Amino acid sequence: MTTATASFEITSWEPARTDERPVGPAIGKVTVRKTFTGDLEGSSVAELLTVQKGDEGLAYTAVERVEGTLHQCAGTFVLVHGAADPTPPARGSIVPGSGTGELQGLHGEVRVEHDEQGARFTFDYELG
Repeated sequence: MTTATASFEITSWEPARTDERPVGPAIGKVTVRKTFTGDLEGSSVAELLTVQKGDEGLAYTAVERVEGTLHQCAGTFVLVHGAADPTPPARGSIVPGSGTGELQGLHGEVRVEHDEQGARFTFDYELG
């Protein structure tokens, strides 16, 4: 396995409430756009399904398409990841068969962390 770390910045957060029930946690959908720097240079767009648990935090599941260069290999790939606060970090995987270009055959796992070092993805992956 190869490890890669990339910091990210959220450049767009577009929420839409999908569940209009007046009681209980709010269920929603968010389109999120990010830029990455580090071992991954590029951008992504993600569709999140969210559950807002009041002051207790957020649970989410995401499908995210990434376009960029991972350790000098250019292409795209798709991630699935999710978490339920307060259980950091979020974890997920690279969708097998989703890689294109020089990232064809990419597979592995991802961790998403937000802490005093900032926001970052850590990938443990194999190519081919």
